[in-house]
Amino acid sequence: DYDSLPGKKWTQIVARISKSPWMHNSYCHPGGWGPFRRVLADHLRSARGISCDPEQIIITSGIQQGLALCAQILFNPSDAVAHEDPGFEVHRSTLRYWGLRPAPVSVDAEGLSVEQLSAFPEVRGVLVTPSHQYPLGMLMSRQRREALICWASAHKAWIIEDDYDNELSYAGSPTTALAAIAEIQSSVVYLGSFSKMIYPGFGLGYLVAPKSAAKAFEGAKLLSDRHESEVHQTILTEFISGGFYDAHVRRLKVLYAKRRNAAIRAIGRFLGDIGHLTIDNQGTHLCFCFEKALDDVHLADYLRREHRLETRALSPCFADAPKEYGLILGFAGFSEVQLENAVEELSRGIRSFLRTSN
Repeated sequence: DYDSLPGKKWTQIVARISKSPWMHNSYCHPGGWGPFRRVLADHLRSARGISCDPEQIIITSGIQQGLALCAQILFNPSDAVAHEDPGFEVHRSTLRYWGLRPAPVSVDAEGLSVEQLSAFPEVRGVLVTPSHQYPLGMLMSRQRREALICWASAHKAWIIEDDYDNELSYAGSPTTALAAIAEIQSSVVYLGSFSKMIYPGFGLGYLVAPKSAAKAFEGAKLLSDRHESEVHQTILTEFISGGFYDAHVRRLKVLYAKRRNAAIRAIGRFLGDIGHLTIDNQGTHLCFCFEKALDDVHLADYLRREHRLETRALSPCFADAPKEYGLILGFAGFSEVQLENAVEELSRGIRSFLRTSN
């Protein structure tokens, strides 16, 4: 919605750069525009504790391309790569698309179960969302992070860190990134994106590669789609270096915290008798789990068709782990009044579905 857009400073920067479109429309360096990589390296050092050289940063179109590059550079065809179960379906599909074998590993209250990795001795890497597990929302504990680091070191395996929702923490400062721990810089590839903080159509993300692999990633980027827009990188360079990005993130956290609290209150009021939330303190979605098993895929389709409500079914996120049934609910793009009305309509829709499906 309009309230969550980057604001006046962003518009001023875009307007000024647009007056000289020829300035930044040649072929860009495949790794990214130099000034942007330098500004981003400084930003990651202060915001995520990641100490890296600008040359280790590869500018991508988003998390999805970053993961695709990892699949091509780090592994051989048919290698097994562990992932969280439940987890992001597109993660599994991307690994499979690039000829890799997804190995589902269950999660608990502390994140991915490192102990279960021993069941997959052939695993060559692991893909995790430690800052905000998708979809259940837990934060990977410090003990679990250290265990994962030890596992990667012992098995000479890669860790791919999708730092999902790292900037939207409503309970203090964000946790330190896995890639910030110096001992594992050689085994961690860090993936980030500006899709949520700016807007999805902006189409800009990045990865931080180990020094030993940075040139390989740069070459893969060159051969896949040549480069990302230098214009967009120029805009973000000014926005970040001027301090406007940090101010924008702070504003979004206040705005989204209010909307999140409104959604939680409404869900407790209208849906508390049929399910519960997996409460967390981060991100832009809530995960609502039903007390009894039901066909949440058909429910989500029914809510879209009959009640004009967009939700996402929870059960498809599970691979081998025992399924839970529920709905993934986004709250960031709606006012507090809209959210309360929507949850009330959601309650009517779910109860209507339950009556007709019994």
